[in-house]
Amino acid sequence: MNPIIKTDEYEITQDPKNKTLFTIAFTSETTRSEMTVKNTSTNTSTSALLKSLVKPSIILGATIYDNYKSMSFKAHSIKTLNQYKTDLTSAKSVPNFSYLSSLKLVYYLTKQISYLIEEESQCFYQFTPENIIVIDNSKFIYLSLNHLKKIIDGTELVKFVSPFDRDGFVSPELLAIKSVPSNINYRTIYYSLGLLIMDCLFDYLREEIDIKDITNDNNNIILNPIKETQLFYLIKRCLHKDPASRVIHF
Repeated sequence: MNPIIKTDEYEITQDPKNKTLFTIAFTSETTRSEMTVKNTSTNTSTSALLKSLVKPSIILGATIYDNYKSMSFKAHSIKTLNQYKTDLTSAKSVPNFSYLSSLKLVYYLTKQISYLIEEESQCFYQFTPENIIVIDNSKFIYLSLNHLKKIIDGTELVKFVSPFDRDGFVSPELLAIKSVPSNINYRTIYYSLGLLIMDCLFDYLREEIDIKDITNDNNNIILNPIKETQLFYLIKRCLHKDPASRVIHF
């Protein structure tokens, strides 16, 4: 089967005979690297990541193979977030998400990260657009083992023990890390979520301002079009200066 989406970490293929059957498979290089860097069994994070898609009922009727290294499921379409945005622009001649699309993005990503935190004691430390996959133009999931960190037992901290990328939407405390090992609050991902939502909603501002430079102190003017809405207050909570004060509940 030819991959329709392929990264250094995983590939998503479509069955040529059954066009509604898709498979997510992690590369052997990714799982070997995971085992070496995290000093854990190969399937620890792959298992948690795939379960975060199935257990919260984001993807229904999935079949998991190869000791949690791959998963097949049925869908009508699979695309990246950027492909989804391009399709929106072509269909509606608008450069940004609708409010409803943003609510769906929040709903599914918060379901996924809440499961990881509460059931697997793991969490992503950042979101990058290229790893956000859109299923049937309505469900949004995040795929990255490299961005998945174990929460230290008995704490709210994730540890960085080796060099890591900061290519996505990152929190101030993540940017402040100058050396490893370093620990930060797992709620760094909430800050990333807030920036991601703003990037999707206000994509037309790209030429005027870098969304990554937004903070809770300077976002009121940008957020004015959605003032007093659920997303407005969610974004404000996500971008709180104090990581311990960030929450993702509506």
